[in-house]
Amino acid sequence: MSSTIKFNSIDRHNISKLSIFIKQLIQSADFISIDTEFTGLKLEQPSKTFSFKLRDWNNRNQDISERYKALRLLATTHSLVSLGISIFKKVPSSDPQIDSTFVVNNFNFILFCQNSHLVSPSSLEFLANNGFDFNYQDKNGIRFCSPPIQYSNSKDLSNENSKKKRKTPSTNGSLSNSSVSETADGRIIRDIILSVFDSQAPTIIHNGLLDLLFLYNSFITELPPTVDQFVADLDDFLGGPIYDTKYRKMNKRKLAGQKYIDFNIKDQIKLGNLISPPPATPKKSTSSLNPNSPPYCQSNPASQSYHSAVFDAYMTGYLFLANTLESPDAAPSPNPGDPNSISTSTGFGDIGTGDSVPFQSQRNKIFLIGKNFPLSIEPSKFSSNSQSYIEFKSNRSL
Repeated sequence: MSSTIKFNSIDRHNISKLSIFIKQLIQSADFISIDTEFTGLKLEQPSKTFSFKLRDWNNRNQDISERYKALRLLATTHSLVSLGISIFKKVPSSDPQIDSTFVVNNFNFILFCQNSHLVSPSSLEFLANNGFDFNYQDKNGIRFCSPPIQYSNSKDLSNENSKKKRKTPSTNGSLSNSSVSETADGRIIRDIILSVFDSQAPTIIHNGLLDLLFLYNSFITELPPTVDQFVADLDDFLGGPIYDTKYRKMNKRKLAGQKYIDFNIKDQIKLGNLISPPPATPKKSTSSLNPNSPPYCQSNPASQSYHSAVFDAYMTGYLFLANTLESPDAAPSPNPGDPNSISTSTGFGDIGTGDSVPFQSQRNKIFLIGKNFPLSIEPSKFSSNSQSYIEFKSNRSL
């Protein structure tokens, strides 16, 4: 059994050519799964020069408000290095033995933050041991600012001359910078990420609270100071639901039946011909979908293995389908007019039948480590949107 998948590697040299095609795939997706890699999960014997208050970094604090502050501190001082996006689209199956066929396009975005940030030695070692090329990232990574410099939709994303600069407090010393420039590739990747969250298609994560925090701070706006404001902002911003496969796995029902499924994983997109989707190389399933073993995918030079953002993004989507197909009576309603349906435009719900309540009980529930309850992304009359998010929305509407 192979542990690789086919994917597209996206860097600052090809993102402008592929961005429109990627956004078209996002707009027609049944669901989109994401995963990220970043420069650290914790402080590791920091220099006393930094004067860190270590108790502020306790990201396993039992108080969720305090835990959020620690995670916010982590996400605002460290940086993303890669982002995996897998876009799933259900298509008719010509094989009567196959219950469902999904076309999958996998994208691995190599990111290079332009702000100074912290790194954890163990995280860098982990990434390097799993094939991440830091030299390639430095030379070819998509350059972005975190938090992002706000802009309006009326400006041309491809205009390199329209770069903005964020003023930062000037300091003495020859190595200090007084401004951070926004790049064209940084604005394009931001536009892609915003289109994912704008989409009505469900966004699928796995134990993804930190992924959401990093993505929010890197591509939406500065993280708010409180967890209540973060929840309010995310609830207001999302175009579709979020499902956390870690929370779903912890709360799934007993196996209700097995189904056969086929994954048609796309080859690399050829830049010379983007008028129509690239030819597919499907691999027919010969056994029922099993969440305990990875699907078989043929390997080619453009492949990626375990513990990378793109592989984990694909496996997150795979697990989402596995959990859904294990409990067909818990699948979402196929009614296109039902706002509680998993997708109001795709009819994805026909992979299952019956009551949608069990499935919907896991909607917008983010897994919390060490807790028997999730972080619920839902509106509350006791919280309001953060000022930075309000400014972000105002800038987007211009």
